[in-house]
Amino acid sequence: MNQSRLPEPGQEYRALIFDWDGTVANTEAVNYAALATVLRSVGVPITREWFAERTGISSTELIRSVLDSRAIADVGVSPLVEQRDRLFFEGLGEVTAFPDTLAVIEAEHGRRPLAVASGGSGRAVRAGIDSLGLADRFNAVVTRDEVNAGKPAPDAYLLAAELLAVRPEDCLVYEDTEEGIAAARAAGMDVLDVRTARATGQR
Repeated sequence: MNQSRLPEPGQEYRALIFDWDGTVANTEAVNYAALATVLRSVGVPITREWFAERTGISSTELIRSVLDSRAIADVGVSPLVEQRDRLFFEGLGEVTAFPDTLAVIEAEHGRRPLAVASGGSGRAVRAGIDSLGLADRFNAVVTRDEVNAGKPAPDAYLLAAELLAVRPEDCLVYEDTEEGIAAARAAGMDVLDVRTARATGQR
């Protein structure tokens, strides 16, 4: 079976920054199941299509927007986020790494700084990194917990560059959502859309 490959990053980039969910880790099924269960508990069913259209938005912001749009005031966001995270952790064993992105990480590890900049919670992202055995591959990990605004705001990418001690314009970002691409561009970084290689089967 042919396997897509991502193009090699140019030598002009001093650092590489990766989104997590959908770019490095295939967490879509586990994330959907956890969120669907939580929202169903407050009487809000969601479909796989609804969830896919909102990929790139953090679970906290998704839950908050649903509660606000349905005027559900008697349920707090935090308890639902905690429940969602618990369900996600229970399914963590089902999470795998995308081979194309993993190949880039393995090839570039030790050659230039690598970071993760995710809209997910710190606990969930770091647990996923540990479960896939990638903790020593990244020089920095930035999650929604460390920034004031999530994607499409540039905060996560700017903080990642700062932690790597690299100028934003010297970073290449790997992303799989429109929100993430907008965030990287707002940070002044070039972006590689991993969906393109996967859709075309680039080799």
